[in-house]
Amino acid sequence: FAGMEIKVVSETLTTHQYESQTLAPAFTAITGIKVTHDVIQEGDVVEKFQTQMQTGQNLYDGWVNHSDLIGTHWRYQQARNLTDWMAGEGKDVTDPMLDVDDFIGKSFTTAPDGKLY
Repeated sequence: FAGMEIKVVSETLTTHQYESQTLAPAFTAITGIKVTHDVIQEGDVVEKFQTQMQTGQNLYDGWVNHSDLIGTHWRYQQARNLTDWMAGEGKDVTDPMLDVDDFIGKSFTTAPDGKLY
């Protein structure tokens, strides 16, 4: 994965600023994957997400947003099904000790198909 570049976006919150300023560079140093993490206003995040879904133009590779948008992501088929991905294609890069039941809020990120997104 070294040499890859990914671009993510999130809204302006202290947590996301920390992710952008501290965690993204650390991730790059550890993995060799260059991360550009834009931090913008919430309304702009939603607008850019709508634009990407409606046009198919890839503005960002990853979106950090609220779980209340899971229905929108799922209906537009614009979110990765993590349940299947972690068991299949992503198995080699998924921590075998990961227990998703350790996370709070799973019900908010589970779509009508019963899968985690």
